[in-house]
Amino acid sequence: TIQAEFVFAGDNFLTLYVDGDQVISPTLTKPFGYRTASSVTLTLGAGDHIIGAMVQNADPSWAVNALGLIGAVWILDSTGNR
Repeated sequence: TIQAEFVFAGDNFLTLYVDGDQVISPTLTKPFGYRTASSVTLTLGAGDHIIGAMVQNADPSWAVNALGLIGAVWILDSTGNR
């Protein structure tokens, strides 16, 4: 097994999935939450894993505005360091 840290931000709201499980949820009362990245550390088994993300605008009328997603996945050593 490995420890992996997922650090992601999405404009405006981000939902992050790892292997089909929701691991980062949007805070709908904070439409500018994308200004700070969310992170989660997971223990993963050996092998391949699937990362999925959903990014939504704060207001459906903004549908023509671009969405943004940025993220990194860090494999941690035995002391929890990147």
